This record gives sequence, structure tokens and C-alpha cells, in this order.
Amino acid sequence: MISKLKYRARLFWLKGKKFTCPFCNYGARKLLPIGEDLPVLKEYEVIGGGRRYSLCPKCGSFDREKLVYLYLKDVVGVFHSEKKIKVLHIAPERRIFDVLSKNAGVEYVAGDKFTEGYAYPDGVIEMDVTKIPFETGSFDLVICNHVL
Repeated sequence: MISKLKYRARLFWLKGKKFTCPFCNYGARKLLPIGEDLPVLKEYEVIGGGRRYSLCPKCGSFDREKLVYLYLKDVVGVFHSEKKIKVLHIAPERRIFDVLSKNAGVEYVAGDKFTEGYAYPDGVIEMDVTKIPFETGSFDLVICNHVL
């Protein structure tokens, strides 16, 4: 775990205007690496291969979370809807879970197939995506991102 002093020094050193995190609004001159640098991805020229630099230095959000959040905000309009939106979120990303579960305009259900050794936020229900326990048409929006 990084010490508070090192964390603050890193935030100061990375501060800039090139990237802005949509979750914490931190402005950074560069983002931190995420994942591994796998030589096979470079060897076969896989798009996006190699180590990605997309982790927010302040809140730890990563590219997939940021893109889904921005899509929900700017395209779907989840946070500006005049009516309450019912959302089912399967295998919820932590920061999206935090934002949606605290939004008064969203009736939010988050479910995941519980795995031993993994911590789930309070409020996530155990759910198998192949046997969703809700009637068809129960939700206005279903988020099922990065689920195999």
C-alpha cells in the first residue's frame, strides 16, 4: 500500500491538464499503467496490445469504467433523466456502482456471481447471468460490460 505522503507527492508530480478523470475530476499530465506488458501482444500487433496507461492517479478508475460512465452520462442521459430509471448492472465496476447506487434518479440493482476471495460492495446481490431472477421488461437499462 502506498503511503499518504508518497500518494500526495505522486498526485502533485502528475498534476496537469492533458487528462481529466470524470469520476474525481483530477487533472493529470499522464495516467498510470494498468495491466501487464505482454510481448505476445506486441509481436502479433494486437490493437491496444502492451501495457495501457489509463489508470487515474487519484481515484484509481480505469479506462473501461470511465468510458461506460461517460456513455451513461452523455449519451444515455442517466443522470439527467426526468423520470426514475431502473438499472440492472451485472458484474458492476466499483466506481460506476458508487455513482449509480447513490443517485436518487436511479432505481439500481447490481448483481454478480460471487467468487471466493473477492470483496463485493454492500448492496450487490448474488446473481448468475444465465439465470437472471427478474421478469423481462423489469429494467429500462441493463449494463453488462466485460462479462465472459
